[in-house]
Amino acid sequence: MNRLLLNLALLVVFTSCLKEKPIERITNGELQTVQVNMGDTYQLQIFYDLENLEIIDTKDKDAWDLAFSGSDTSNHVILNSAKIMGAAFIPNTSLTDSLSTSGVTWVYEHHEGDGALSPFHDWENKTGVYLINGGFNHLGQNQPNHALQLALVNGALEVKYRRLNQQEIRTVTIPKMSNYNFYALNFANQNLHECEPPKNTWDIVFTVYTHIFDNNHAYAVNGVLLNRNKVEAAKISGNLEDLTFDEALSMTLSTQLDVIGYDWKFFNMQAGIFTIVPNYFYLVQSRSSARKKMRFVNFYNEQGMRGFPTFEVGGI
Repeated sequence: MNRLLLNLALLVVFTSCLKEKPIERITNGELQTVQVNMGDTYQLQIFYDLENLEIIDTKDKDAWDLAFSGSDTSNHVILNSAKIMGAAFIPNTSLTDSLSTSGVTWVYEHHEGDGALSPFHDWENKTGVYLINGGFNHLGQNQPNHALQLALVNGALEVKYRRLNQQEIRTVTIPKMSNYNFYALNFANQNLHECEPPKNTWDIVFTVYTHIFDNNHAYAVNGVLLNRNKVEAAKISGNLEDLTFDEALSMTLSTQLDVIGYDWKFFNMQAGIFTIVPNYFYLVQSRSSARKKMRFVNFYNEQGMRGFPTFEVGGI
């Protein structure tokens, strides 16, 4: 038996039954080296297309706060995970009440992307106010806290909100945008935002995001998340060059957002730098079922600046 198969460590969470789909065989397995620039404060989110090996878009991670699903079958609401935002639901209250964050327990966007773990899970069936922890911007500065109420109005999301230390209530409606996974709102200027490119144009995003550790400790990590639209992946321990097409075809993949995640690197305390973890690579199935293999080789550019994930990618 191939030694690689004995060393596979697929770190997956199964969220649904596996459905068969056609797999595109990419016969050109030559690896190409790609480097993306997130900035040394990790302000930029890089949306990448693995099929065409190109950057689709670059976004400012601080540009939005709350987003509404574009799916006709979902009313999923999320906070900006890149800012470590949290929410706490206060039942049987209104925006005109005196509200405080004292003693509340914040619920954060979960790194796995499971809607049942979302701060706004089942929000349509709740009556009350959500307190919002504004989190931090890319410079580490605290962002304002808010209170808000949500309602569905003709299929769109009506958001009524105010800053906790102010009385002015603002109302903004986020429409259903079916070409996007989510469409977003910026609390400060009331503007609507394309928080990510159209869902059929990209596969993975390089970004800061919230990871929930033990005891509900939320921490900002720098890594890679999957597109929620049809993209799947597996994490593998072994030699990338040993992976055959038949082996890759037989692997079960996961839609868990952070299958690639952040732990392909670690902070070397002795050297004072991030170091790539050896013998990890990833199998990623794109939105149109093309399977690619990729591994990380660096987190720094040629000048030694951090925030430049560098990876090798190729067909199987």
